[in-house]
Amino acid sequence: KLAKEIGFETEVIQTRSPVARLMDSVKNKVQSKRKWAQFPILLLRKSKTTEKDKRNILQKLRYFYYRQFIEPGLIPSKRIQLGNLSFRINPGVFHPVPYDSSRILFNFIKESFSNLRNRSVLDMGTGSGIHAIAAAKLHANVIAVDINPDAVKCAQENARYNGVGEKIEFVQSDLFDAMTQNQFDMIFFNPPFYDRESKSTAGKAWYDLNHNTLNRFLENLSGYLFPDGEALVILSNRADLSNFEKTCKENNLRFLVVKRKRVWDELYYVYSLTPGGSQ
Repeated sequence: KLAKEIGFETEVIQTRSPVARLMDSVKNKVQSKRKWAQFPILLLRKSKTTEKDKRNILQKLRYFYYRQFIEPGLIPSKRIQLGNLSFRINPGVFHPVPYDSSRILFNFIKESFSNLRNRSVLDMGTGSGIHAIAAAKLHANVIAVDINPDAVKCAQENARYNGVGEKIEFVQSDLFDAMTQNQFDMIFFNPPFYDRESKSTAGKAWYDLNHNTLNRFLENLSGYLFPDGEALVILSNRADLSNFEKTCKENNLRFLVVKRKRVWDELYYVYSLTPGGSQ
């Protein structure tokens, strides 16, 4: 069934643990116990394909895993550690371990800022709340937004656990629709950037048909940033980067890649967006 879904003939399909990638013990556990849901990152070791096809297969495996396990909420709640912070990822909430974008943006925030005191921060699409909590720990005034009510609840729980529950305002909203505060010094966004239709609220963290969500965010962004404000947006080479940059220009947004990081088959980009001016 899996091979049929992927659309490629392979000799061996193995998984790698997000904690100890590529370890042979993972193979033995998966093959003997068939606990696919415990190993979120799927990896091909042996196949009769080119390297390009391997990358395409890996992407389909990730898509298959999200559809089959994360989106339906089948992954049990589990606590993870990021730096000196601890997070519980509830079922149906975007998970920062098997999909690297959240962790890359989290690390960039921690590395780039030592103090955000008196700065207003909006964490758009907060998910489990890791970016909002990182900003609150740096003394920012934070609002965290997500369209998924399960994500809002999860982020609230994580904020309380990490001692910043009173420092973050949580809002359930489709992008800026329910916002009352008009402008921010900083906005963080880890958007959905796979061009597929979402069939559930949880899936909106991953899929964005025709880039509608990202385009709407960019169209409204300038109005929610102070003139000297900045937005940090993370994308990968799996996204339509040319459409993203074109939409930025159409909405008078300057963009600059401030970080690049390759993780296995995917190259991630952290973009800094600022209002006004020509590129």
